[in-house]
Amino acid sequence: MTGWRDIMRSVADALMPRSCAVCGTVLTHQERHLCIGCAAELPVTYLHREPDNEAAMRFAGRVPVERATSLLYYRKGGSVAQLLQDIKYRNRPTLGRWLAARLSRELQADGFFSGIDIIIPIPLHFEKRARRGYNQSRYIALGVSDITGIPVGDNLISPRPHSTQTAKDSTRRWENVQGVFALSHPEQLKDKHVLLIDDVLTTGATLVTAARVLRQVEGVTVSVLTLALDKLD
Repeated sequence: MTGWRDIMRSVADALMPRSCAVCGTVLTHQERHLCIGCAAELPVTYLHREPDNEAAMRFAGRVPVERATSLLYYRKGGSVAQLLQDIKYRNRPTLGRWLAARLSRELQADGFFSGIDIIIPIPLHFEKRARRGYNQSRYIALGVSDITGIPVGDNLISPRPHSTQTAKDSTRRWENVQGVFALSHPEQLKDKHVLLIDDVLTTGATLVTAARVLRQVEGVTVSVLTLALDKLD
């Protein structure tokens, strides 16, 4: 029997058809955000199956992390770049939450989240968050939490504004994030395994800086998950 929710969604789709975030085709009642074809062609990394993968290597010699992975490969002009633009700048944070949930199911089955106590997204300074209306990394964290049941915390804060990392070279990326993170209620994190989350991993400057701050707390272990990994080629 068709439920009222399904009926209302069908009516809404008829009045205001939803389109695929990648190719623009009209979505069916069963599809969300992406059509079946575009969803099937997402460049999934499967890096979580390799302990010393290319995401983890961006932290090597900089800050100890228990494990690290990214869900999708990012290439300039590709489908993932388009999705990230929607999530960050076109007021579609729920797309990030949906993608993170959809792609986290396999990580959950493979034990990637085993032992993790809390999920902490990379924060935005309040001025940037006010302009944008949301923190896209928090929505990605919420998508992971939807699957795992692990709580999302706000213990990492950004007390100093900094400009976007986009279009900066490696040196300027590292300079741009120095001193931008601090801790709120660090006692809550003592002896915890923290999963640090961001939208994209490029040079690692932002995440390394944040991980170093988290590791100032006694007994903290850090793992990292991003929605995308920039191939840097």
